[in-house]
Amino acid sequence: MPIGYDAYSSAISNYIPHISRKYFEALEEGDSETAENIYENIILPLHAIRKKEKGYAVALIKAGMKIVGLPVGATVRAPVIEVRKEHYEEMKEILDKALELYPSDLYDELKSK
Repeated sequence: MPIGYDAYSSAISNYIPHISRKYFEALEEGDSETAENIYENIILPLHAIRKKEKGYAVALIKAGMKIVGLPVGATVRAPVIEVRKEHYEEMKEILDKALELYPSDLYDELKSK
């Protein structure tokens, strides 16, 4: 926002859209505390995992969807790769913390199906 952008798009919108929206609203409203919290505790750690393997850009979206209970196919096709178990567990830990900090009823409903 400070450099002139008025839009925001992120892969996290596929599996934690309410947090993506909260981040954007915090930026729009100048709520630097919330924006920094989401950036440092959710976005940056997820990006660090993404950088660990070539091909994770899409693979992590699917993993994130699976972690929160959204329907996603179990297989991937080239050039997408499977997320390594240790990276999946790292992502799960980040998302569990994210959903604890910023809960949404949507995920409870999905996991109960």
